[in-house]
Amino acid sequence: MNKLARARLQAIETFQKIPGIGCVSPFYGVWLPISFLTRIVRERTATNLVNAGAASVSDLRLPKYEALLAPIQKVGVLYGEHMTKPIPRAEAEEIAVRSFLHHFY
Repeated sequence: MNKLARARLQAIETFQKIPGIGCVSPFYGVWLPISFLTRIVRERTATNLVNAGAASVSDLRLPKYEALLAPIQKVGVLYGEHMTKPIPRAEAEEIAVRSFLHHFY
């Protein structure tokens, strides 16, 4: 496999890790595919992005590629890395308490 083919494959694999393009949501650090058909559609999306010239996640933030992404995919590009990071327990509890208080008081 030549260098260009390896770079394309690596870009496709990177894009498939973005929520909305190649995965659903994190569950204890493991990405769960929805179904085989959905996976094929998302692989095609990642391949289309590479064919359009995108080579990295930062490229996907450019206006040039915005039309190729569905709204949920745009959210995944913008916040995907943030959504995969663990939240400290104290912060999660504080958010839960605030949410509870907001709904009842």
